[in-house]
Amino acid sequence: MKWIMSVSLGDASRDFTVETDIAGERVLLERRGTGGDIRLARDLMRLYDGRVTSFGIGGANLHYVVGAAEYRMRAAWALRDAATRTPVADGSLIKRFIEPTIIDHLARNGVQFRGKRAVISSALDRWYLAEALERAGSKIGILDAALALRLPVVFQGTRVFGFAARATMPALRRLPLRWLYPRRIVVAAGGPAAWRGGPAVGLAERAMASADVIAGDSYLAWRCMPRRLDGKTLIVSTATQEEVDEMMARGAGVVASTSPSVAGRSFGANMIEALIVAFDGRPPAKIPAVCYRQWWERLGLRFRMETGLVPLSH
Repeated sequence: MKWIMSVSLGDASRDFTVETDIAGERVLLERRGTGGDIRLARDLMRLYDGRVTSFGIGGANLHYVVGAAEYRMRAAWALRDAATRTPVADGSLIKRFIEPTIIDHLARNGVQFRGKRAVISSALDRWYLAEALERAGSKIGILDAALALRLPVVFQGTRVFGFAARATMPALRRLPLRWLYPRRIVVAAGGPAAWRGGPAVGLAERAMASADVIAGDSYLAWRCMPRRLDGKTLIVSTATQEEVDEMMARGAGVVASTSPSVAGRSFGANMIEALIVAFDGRPPAKIPAVCYRQWWERLGLRFRMETGLVPLSH
């Protein structure tokens, strides 16, 4: 049996253990959240190193991407290096090769992007999704500074953001991971998220309220989700059913998820990449792009779209 474990810096309330059949094999899928405790995450990876088939790490990017540049995140690599025998996936190759294609899928399902205003919660985390939105004709606002650093800045487009990121990433990549990734965000029914972070988050909330499309990491987006989402398209990752229901209750027109549903659970990019690594047998960086797409098909993985999280055609 293949055993895939995602060790996440996110909250433990999202933890699960699922045993199911995938592509004719028995697979155990498990998430362990540590609430931002990096020491606990390292201890878990050391404990299960060599016992599980593959690890995913959630809430920690090994690299941030800005165009052709990659910035190695020192703290994330310290976590990754806790495993010496089991391959480790952070989801970055799913974000590069698979997730951006959701824009074409939505367009084929009638969602309009050309001329629309879009915001993305973090372009550093999902650079290729941001580029896909721009290629589709959307004008995008980028919320990295507001949501991660609490600076009252919304960058307009990947070109402007790229200049700022390339100037600051040599320093920012040394920041503790807890500065860049939020602890638990409480979804408040009928109202905004319980967390509030001052003028920067207020600016991000106004940017979301004026946008036609909201995209990116749902954990970050809940920092500033507007009270009303009337007619908006949301393209989110690892959204729980509770969160999807709340988005729809706030009036969202479309809620699409880049995270496939497996055995009734929504899996993040790191878990999906770790799943592919477990079946392929090679470390993440050794698997060609075409093989990621082939495994996506062979394992029956699909994007999801409300209503009822109906699978999109692939």
